[in-house]
Amino acid sequence: MKSTKRIFCIALAALFLFGSGTVAVFANEFLLEEVVLLEEELLLSQGFAPVAGKDVSQYPVIFMAGSWHHLFVNEHGPEARQTVFNPQASLGADAEGMQGVMDAVLSLNMDAFADALINLYERAYGAIAMNPDGTCPLGNVSADMPLSRMLGNNPVKDAMFLDAHEMYFGYDWRADPWDNAQRLHDFIEGLIATHGEEYGFDKVNVQTVSGSGPIMMCYLDRWGTKNLASLVINQTMHNGTSLFGGMAAGRFGLDAGSLGIGGLTMGGLQAAQMDASMLLRVLYEIGLLDVATRIFNFFARGAYERFFEEGLKPLLFHMPNQLAMIPTELYGEAKALLFGDDPQYAPLIARADRFHEIRSRQDEIIMRAASEIKVSVRAGYGAPLSPLTRGTNVQSDQLVDTRYASLGAITATPGMPFNSRYVQAEAGARDYISPDRYIDASTALLRDYTWFAKDQPHGGIWKYDGWYQWWLSAEGDHSVWANAKFPQYTQCIMPPEGSVYFGHVGFSTFIPLEAEEPGMIDDIMLSGLQFLSIMRWLLLLPLFWM
Repeated sequence: MKSTKRIFCIALAALFLFGSGTVAVFANEFLLEEVVLLEEELLLSQGFAPVAGKDVSQYPVIFMAGSWHHLFVNEHGPEARQTVFNPQASLGADAEGMQGVMDAVLSLNMDAFADALINLYERAYGAIAMNPDGTCPLGNVSADMPLSRMLGNNPVKDAMFLDAHEMYFGYDWRADPWDNAQRLHDFIEGLIATHGEEYGFDKVNVQTVSGSGPIMMCYLDRWGTKNLASLVINQTMHNGTSLFGGMAAGRFGLDAGSLGIGGLTMGGLQAAQMDASMLLRVLYEIGLLDVATRIFNFFARGAYERFFEEGLKPLLFHMPNQLAMIPTELYGEAKALLFGDDPQYAPLIARADRFHEIRSRQDEIIMRAASEIKVSVRAGYGAPLSPLTRGTNVQSDQLVDTRYASLGAITATPGMPFNSRYVQAEAGARDYISPDRYIDASTALLRDYTWFAKDQPHGGIWKYDGWYQWWLSAEGDHSVWANAKFPQYTQCIMPPEGSVYFGHVGFSTFIPLEAEEPGMIDDIMLSGLQFLSIMRWLLLLPLFWM
């Protein structure tokens, strides 16, 4: 009996050790250095000659929104143009579906949990699902493109017409990014041919956001910059996202680190959410959240497998553009799990392989573009990815990993900034480390033309509080060092509740990010968490001699 208790205590101690948030209070510096060494293997080389800056603000602006931003209408249904997918009422906005998931989790009924997850995705995407070969079912649906239809009475809608100098390119976000690149090319060529002489332009400025990133990479690979005056790569999934990659590779499971830290690091939280996130943080730091998530993930394995086979696979991963959002390092594993050797998937696999071949040459494609036109990169950070798969406790805008969006910056684990001995990976006269010591931009492909916004959620920000107009019109130096008002690192200040449209934060403000000294409350909280972290070990010790 005594030996059994000791074995149990050793196992319990190991569980605390390998999943806890702060065993790490003492080992933080060493663990972080190991993470950085692993990330350094993915670094991108420097040595790029930027194009000389010139004012391109006279050219029209084309804004390419990301996935899930378009209404889909059924052209062949019983009611003419019946809406079958509305981004304002999908997934997170589906209160009834989300409540079903939460009720199933709290009841610990894993069959009900699987049913609720599948139902949630079926309600959102069932009417727009694709065939196993990646094509649209006959008589299915088409995308309804105009953004102004979705923005309603929001004043931003008036900026979407040609006479306001700004336009919106809509597309079917399910489709092959190569096909959408062709549509983008036709749109730009048609725009120049139809209105270029009248309005005096032969090029356009383009800003690509989120899921449109893969489309832009295909466009650049095939047509280059002939019709472009400038390009902003804004929080895009050109390199994919670990969240989607983890789902496609079947790496399901609540991530304790992401769940414990994520609630505290993103702006715009309501009081109740803050209270809940504080509790999760405490549970994470003392190791209980890790224990709870491991237990839940163990019993939810069957539910996750059902959700993968009956929900994600047919509803999302028959869409070619979603396969383009799988990171390169996960693509082979995900492809084998999703499709195996089933011949019905051969056309879909060919589409996905074609994009991933383009991604293998992405650095060359982007650097060539940046030597011909103005190119800049924008990335958000300050929160882990959503805690739906393992390994999501990384810097992100909650949907896209910051290291991917920034084209190669090194990022510190949320809640664990670079220690005082850390120096930037690539030497240089400039300091590329963020004031809060979470980002090292020295390794980003376009490090002098890459901006970071802390606490910026993934979404529809594109003017960046005056930054975009300045950057378009800047002559000569248009880098992160050119304007003190728009430094490389800024803090995103969310708009008041009620001014957010379509889940986006288009009216956010951005201020230069400064290093902050922890206040008294922060010191007390940190000391308390460290005390709890130490006490849990002291409480376990007597059990070894029982």
